[in-house]
Amino acid sequence: MPAPYPAPKIPTPCPAPKTPAPYPAPKTPAPYPAPKTPTPCPAPKIPAPYPALKTPAPYPRPAPYQDQHHMSRPRAPP
Repeated sequence: MPAPYPAPKIPTPCPAPKTPAPYPAPKTPAPYPAPKTPTPCPAPKIPAPYPALKTPAPYPRPAPYQDQHHMSRPRAPP
């Protein structure tokens, strides 16, 4: 004669839930993030307003001054 039905397995009671902390224990934070003393902005490199011109000589440098009065008369044609 078969057993009336399989003997019910007594369910193991659920593992006791680990009581979680009500919420993650707050690490006592500093009242607010300590303001990092901001490094003063690096001084902006003032760009030259336009590509730096190589300072050209104001105009082609004249030959060392010669006493032009002495040589002012054009050479006579040959």
